[in-house]
Amino acid sequence: MEVRKRRSRRKSWFKGRLQIFLLVVSVIAGLFVGSLVHQMLNFGGALDAKFGRSPEQTWRSRKTFFESRSTTIVTPTFLAALLHVGGSDEVSPGLLHLQTERLINKYNLKRDLREKQNLAAVIHLCGVERAEELARSGLRFSRAGSCRGRNALTYVKQVQNAQREMRRLN
Repeated sequence: MEVRKRRSRRKSWFKGRLQIFLLVVSVIAGLFVGSLVHQMLNFGGALDAKFGRSPEQTWRSRKTFFESRSTTIVTPTFLAALLHVGGSDEVSPGLLHLQTERLINKYNLKRDLREKQNLAAVIHLCGVERAEELARSGLRFSRAGSCRGRNALTYVKQVQNAQREMRRLN
């Protein structure tokens, strides 16, 4: 009889500890998912657009964010311009940098930073496959066409203009 009581106590002790553990894991997972969703929305500029922020407000309030995520191609001002012109985004700056470098190297394109950023802007708008077609053509933007209902050449020019504005604010 005494052995059964001990086993029963152990089971209830273990069951209680397991419930607490699962509760803690659930709370942490919920916080992580909530934070991730918030970062994705905020990274894409969706929260800025929702609250009607101007480019200057966005730059001033998120300059540190842009600087911490930048690369040699996806500079802080370029990243800010992409998010300002393009709205929401699913591509991380690091991935965008790697995709751009891969196409530059694959097609032996020796380009300056502005041309690399133009290609990165097309990747951002159209995706890697369409950008690869552009790289294959030697970066002739007249062949870029439209993506997601936007003219790629016009989009690149809008990003360039927005980047000039972000540089001015910097």
